[in-house]
Amino acid sequence: MEEENSILVIDDEVSLCEGVRRALQPEGLLVDIAFDGKSGLDKVRDGNYALVLIDIMMPDIRVLT
Repeated sequence: MEEENSILVIDDEVSLCEGVRRALQPEGLLVDIAFDGKSGLDKVRDGNYALVLIDIMMPDIRVLT
């Protein structure tokens, strides 16, 4: 997606992602979804999103400090 009104939702809770999509699409926003951290990172790298909503606890992504 390369629209200025596109949003990426990254969360492993399928029902939450679908709920966000149902709430935002009628407002004219394009909602893309990734259900795991790796595919979410791939989409961020390949896309141009106006906003990324991400679950802060993704089981398959480890943050190095």
